Amino acid sequence: TIYGLVVALAALFANPFV
Repeated sequence: TIYGLVVALAALFANPFV
């Protein structure tokens, strides 16, 4: 779903920042 895609994208964004 779109919501799931957003959550996955947010996780990918959080990874390199941390």
